[in-house]
Amino acid sequence: MTNRASPAEASLIGDWLSPSGEPVVRLHVGDADSENMYAWFNAGYSLGGTTELYAFGGISNRDGGSSGFFRGRGHPRTIEAIYPDGFLPKLETEADDQSLAVGVRGDLPNAWLWDASVVYGKSEFGFNSSNSANVSWYYEPHPDGGIYGETPTEAFDGELVFEQTTFNFDVNGTVDVANELLYLALGVELRQDSYQINPGDPVSWAYGRANDPDVEILTPYGTVAEAGIQGFPGFSPSQAVDADRDSYGAYVDAEYYVTPDFLLAGALRYEDYDIAGDNISGKLSTRYDIDSDFSLRGTVATGFRAPGVQQIYYSQVLTNVVNGTLVETGTIANDDELARQLGIKELEEETSESISFGLIKRFDNGFDLTMDAYQINIDDRIVLSETLTADVGAEFGDILADNNLGAAQFFTNSVDTKTTGLDVIASYPTELMEGELNLTAAMSFMNTEVERVNSVSSLIAGEDIFNDTQILRLEEGQPSEKATISADWSRNAWNVNVAFNYFGSVEGQAFTGVKKEWGGKWLTDASVGYDFTDNLNVRIGANNLFDTYPDEWGSEGSPFSDVGFKYGWETFPFGINGGYYYARLNYTF
Repeated sequence: MTNRASPAEASLIGDWLSPSGEPVVRLHVGDADSENMYAWFNAGYSLGGTTELYAFGGISNRDGGSSGFFRGRGHPRTIEAIYPDGFLPKLETEADDQSLAVGVRGDLPNAWLWDASVVYGKSEFGFNSSNSANVSWYYEPHPDGGIYGETPTEAFDGELVFEQTTFNFDVNGTVDVANELLYLALGVELRQDSYQINPGDPVSWAYGRANDPDVEILTPYGTVAEAGIQGFPGFSPSQAVDADRDSYGAYVDAEYYVTPDFLLAGALRYEDYDIAGDNISGKLSTRYDIDSDFSLRGTVATGFRAPGVQQIYYSQVLTNVVNGTLVETGTIANDDELARQLGIKELEEETSESISFGLIKRFDNGFDLTMDAYQINIDDRIVLSETLTADVGAEFGDILADNNLGAAQFFTNSVDTKTTGLDVIASYPTELMEGELNLTAAMSFMNTEVERVNSVSSLIAGEDIFNDTQILRLEEGQPSEKATISADWSRNAWNVNVAFNYFGSVEGQAFTGVKKEWGGKWLTDASVGYDFTDNLNVRIGANNLFDTYPDEWGSEGSPFSDVGFKYGWETFPFGINGGYYYARLNYTF
């Protein structure tokens, strides 16, 4: 667990300061607390001849702990009888994953191979709140005129469950065509995706103990009490989901040397989803060896991605920051009637077209160079909309109010994007100090543009659904330039590795409305390893050796930088944890 929050500024109101008035860290900004356990297996058994039964899979358990926003003294969400100095809600998660694959594979006549398998996977992600409270539960009037004056401070908030079962049958081999071998692979796939949202304890989501929205529950400050436990309100029974989706697909993949120097490859895939419809996508690739040291390659392809079951069915109501204010924000499920009221269309598939061109050059001294340029166009890209409030329009605001929401967001096919890039990799092996030294340099240049914003609602303009803040995040929220220069030296039992990693600048303006650039920087990784035996290795090293951090937010991030967001919270060129130093003992058997 790490925390890179800074103390609250002394200029703030007293509820963010210590009882003595001194600045104090009120937030948890960094990696969550985490405890992980994994177990895996891989097995095979000969059924006779060339036929083999195989299986692999595993289980894992991951427990996490993170925090929400601090609620201070005097805030209507703070019950001062329980938390006299304010409180920081805690979110505790538990993820349990299981997977199992079972298959049979073997040989066919004429050197063909076949493989049939069934793969099952399940992921359960549970949410629990602690160090919290349900304000409406605490202040709900008692029938005799008093108040209950109590609320649980922890609760089970609900659970997300995803299951997938896939059956595959594949064959591959060669066919003689004009005295040259045509390499073929064919296969079919059947898949079922299942998605569940299981509701939490009533205190995690209810508006008062009676959960009656017609009863107005007031706090001592005269404000209407908020529903649900603070930090992460639980999933209610109305948000429960138990849905399945079936799909099937078939593909064919072929490679053929037209001449000894000219390789031509192609693939076609047909997919059919019972929700998103069907599609045929394909790829055509080629490689031409001009000579033994210089080659050209290129690919054109189309793509298809159906909306995920999570994007279709997920819904939640939680506390979010909108225009600097904490409000109840609903993520509206795409299949919900409320989505239709808001004019939101049903999700459709994403489609894409891509093209790439590259070269490979080998030099006599061992120096190798590869360069690949590419462009990817995605149409009807699925994104999460901007958080929308009643400012969108009177009708939109009335629908929000009727559903006790201050804001709403949803998944939608809102943008068309174009991404262009260039990847360059150079390597050079040599000798140094009686050892082998491998030098590598890799550079990546990428640019994403939002070419069109699509309005998918009869009530909301496209520029509201995906505004300038969202466009900036998509276009500039990831480094456009990355580079790695590394050296790996080995001699006998020793190994030394040094890597210099560059992350380019990023920009964002979420929550503040002020465009901020976090500059690019170099990070250094280094490690030294020694093999005591063929089975025993010791390595010491560091990631981010010189403890480099992103630029600080500064006054541009006010008021969020005033309360502890030292490094911002939207996007960074790299993480905010700083240096990581380790010693590792590996034993293989």
